[in-house]
Amino acid sequence: RPLAALAWLERAIERAPQSGRAPAIFGLIAEAAQGTLISLERELDLLHLRRRLQRVEFANIKQQGYFYSLSFQIRIQRAMEQGSGSDELDQLIDEWDEQTQDPAQAHLLVAICYIQIAHARVHQCLRGTPSQRTRALPKLARALRDLERVRRVPLVTVHLAFTGAAHSYFSGREAEGELLLAEAERAAQTHGCVWVSVAAARLRAHQLRARGLEQAASDQASAAEVIARKYAQLFYMRCIHDELGLVAPRAEQPHGEVDAQRVRRHLEAL
Repeated sequence: RPLAALAWLERAIERAPQSGRAPAIFGLIAEAAQGTLISLERELDLLHLRRRLQRVEFANIKQQGYFYSLSFQIRIQRAMEQGSGSDELDQLIDEWDEQTQDPAQAHLLVAICYIQIAHARVHQCLRGTPSQRTRALPKLARALRDLERVRRVPLVTVHLAFTGAAHSYFSGREAEGELLLAEAERAAQTHGCVWVSVAAARLRAHQLRARGLEQAASDQASAAEVIARKYAQLFYMRCIHDELGLVAPRAEQPHGEVDAQRVRRHLEAL
């Protein structure tokens, strides 16, 4: 829900110093806000925000620290949304793995990094050639194992079911993948997890197309696009268009969870 995230990020930025030195956490907030504006294709708002941030000196984020771990979710998401190649994503995730932390003991807020990595691995499999998919599959299996170790976080179970469905599908276990995907869809609806709702619809459209069911695949892709458009998931809208042949998405004013005009007015006032 990028619009809701942007509203909360903007509130945090309002509380930061207008100039001078800001704590390290503010650097993360600023990076997240810029990444969200980029994903929403809000170039003017991004320009206003960067002008405001020029007067702020950020404290350094220490490597191997807590804030450093949190930064990976932002970095990996941005790499995906900007169309970075698999090699760049692999380098980022390798850097993450070098921290050698045990997923089962990770801080609850760090769980989002494991979720982001799992979606990145599914994305690589969907976008890759057959040979690239073969190379990416063991990495997806690693992401799935890591998610299983952080499943104590309630919402992780939704992403775990989706990642398991994708892994089963790409491994040729279609019946198992279908059951897990249906479970992921039900859990996403129960918990209001738009991220998984869109991702699952995208995956199902690919499955239907692989079976030669073009009309069903097109209908499923259209359903995924409707959800993505409602919640301003422009990245998934582009993916659905590129992969499944829908009409190219437009960066129109989205509706739904937050009054986007109010967010724009706040940012322009900075």
